[in-house]
Amino acid sequence: MEIIKSNIDIIDSCVVNNMKELGYFNSDFSFYDFNNVLKKLKIEIGFTVPQKADSWFLMLSGGFFPHYQHIRNRSAINHSDKPDFFHDFLGHVPMLIDDDFVNAIRRFSEVYVTQNDYIQSELMRLWFYVIEFGVLKNKERLCVFGGGAISSDKFSKDFKKGKINIFEFSMSKIRDEKISLEGNPENLFYFDSYKKMISIFNKEITCAVR
Repeated sequence: MEIIKSNIDIIDSCVVNNMKELGYFNSDFSFYDFNNVLKKLKIEIGFTVPQKADSWFLMLSGGFFPHYQHIRNRSAINHSDKPDFFHDFLGHVPMLIDDDFVNAIRRFSEVYVTQNDYIQSELMRLWFYVIEFGVLKNKERLCVFGGGAISSDKFSKDFKKGKINIFEFSMSKIRDEKISLEGNPENLFYFDSYKKMISIFNKEITCAVR
């Protein structure tokens, strides 16, 4: 939890408030409390080993959020280039108590698994720049939202130091971006609010398959 506590000032309030509701900041909280967290989620968790994207989204489309069981090496505790238990538990699970979020990612997965490679690559960019490395504008402050961002101390420090270029969200700009397999994107895109982000996310899912 130290990754979260040391970077709480840049994590958007919608995520922080959900973490509080799930008990993440309770003095006696530990990862052994996971079963209590599961009871509050709006979607069932399906523990899994690393999966390819097609299998991962197929599992999600079936009504289970695929949560990785393995834990990053101690040498990579501050940043892992691959999703793991910390990535999912810290970065994604807090939003799984939000109906709008759960409905949006399930809809995404249902569409993703039915598309050809070209459309899937378009959709993956959308997922990467919203669900993994989304940024929300909170008054005049920019705060991180995505699971990849929240679970990486290295990324958070770069974000604080202004090392990442941040632009207003535009799907046309995202199409020109590459997905950083190392989880170190150079450019990110912000939304004016959480509600607007979910609305645009849903809209772009529809647009991608027209």
